[in-house]
Parts: sequence; C-alpha cells; structure tokens
Amino acid sequence: MARRVIEPTPYPTMDMAAASFAAYRVNGTLHKTNNVFDPDTGAMVPDLTTNRVLIYQHFTGEQPLEITDQDRASAEAARDFLIDYRATNILQEKHISEFIHKLVEHLNQPSLTLRDCGMMAYLPDIYAKTLVKSDRANKIQMLAYTSQHFGQVGKVLNFALTVVDVKFVQQFNCYHVFGYDAQENCIGYFTSKQNCTMNGSYVGKVKQHIIDDYRNSVKVTQFNYVKLG
Repeated sequence: MARRVIEPTPYPTMDMAAASFAAYRVNGTLHKTNNVFDPDTGAMVPDLTTNRVLIYQHFTGEQPLEITDQDRASAEAARDFLIDYRATNILQEKHISEFIHKLVEHLNQPSLTLRDCGMMAYLPDIYAKTLVKSDRANKIQMLAYTSQHFGQVGKVLNFALTVVDVKFVQQFNCYHVFGYDAQENCIGYFTSKQNCTMNGSYVGKVKQHIIDDYRNSVKVTQFNYVKLG
C-alpha cells in the first residue's frame, strides 16, 4: 500500500508578509535568537519570542498576532519595492545579495508554508536596510551633478553637514564620514569622535580636493581636524 504524503498547509504569501511586519512591530526589531541582553543592565531579556516563532505561532493558532492595516500596507510596499529593486539592479548589472534573490522569489509565490516563516521574518528588516541603501545611492547619483570643490587647502571653514554614509575603519580605529553641505557640495573626513558622525554644524581645515571614483566620480572636499562648530 502506497504511503500517503501529507502536503504542508499553504498560506497566502501576503498574509505571511503582513504577519512578519506584525512580529517586527511587537518585538520592535528583528530578534533571531532568544539570547538577547538588556544593554543597560546586561541581563538577559526574559520571555522573548523570536520573530520567526511569532509568525509560526500566528499561523498555527497558538498565539495569533494582531495584523493591522499598516502591517498589510507595509508588506505590500516591501514586496513592490524589493521586486523592483532586484529587477533594476539586474538590468544595471549590479550585485545583489543571494538573500535578497531568495526573499524576492518567496514574495513572487502565491502561497508559502510554515517552513518559510524563518525567511519571511527577515522581510521588514531587509526592506528597511535596502530602502536606506537605495536612497543613499540615489542621493550620491544626484550629488555627482551638484557637488563642487570649495575652500582653499589649509583654510579653516564652518559647514553644516547632512550625513550620507558613515563607516568605521578598523585599520585606523576611526570613522569615515561622507555627506554634503547646504549647497550640496560633498564633504569627507576621518574622525575618532562619534559625536562628529551625525548631521550638524562643524568646523574643520580643508585637506584636499578629490574625485571619488567609488561614488560616481563625485567631487569631494576632504577635511582634517573636524570638530563641532
């Protein structure tokens, strides 16, 4: 007698996507593990349920989540954005992470099963990070047309900075800050001061003028000795 194969129960993909946003809202972030420690006390956060398990329990009926209209709207926005993001980057022959490829493949399916809860738990976090990355790339592309070098080398200047990107450079044990001023002229500098890595008013000495090939050949004025203005 042939063994009967029990197929896993399918759930509409957008229902699971909405549940992922509900889980993200409940936890306030993406929790991939129960081992989360309070940054103030150092103690382990009690009774923490990972986003994957929250989604799983919602569909098994063990602990249903409250799915709001905003959760559903966010899920649709994330789906549309990520599908378009992948397609655009493929056309432009740009690198896309394998994870985003897999996530978009899930979003293109009409239904998913409980074994997909883990993948879908990442949707809100990936959407938020990719949206920031896309906005940053678009801004840098615009700055390539507006940015001009300014200030004489060695001159001390005040500038109001809008930060585009901050990276910690392990080799030099400091941050590299890239942004632009009120005239949309690009500015870059290294600093060990974390309070100099945010939007604000600064003063610094012009170090040099460069063409940044890494950022669409944008003109960048680099500063030294940057401090709060």
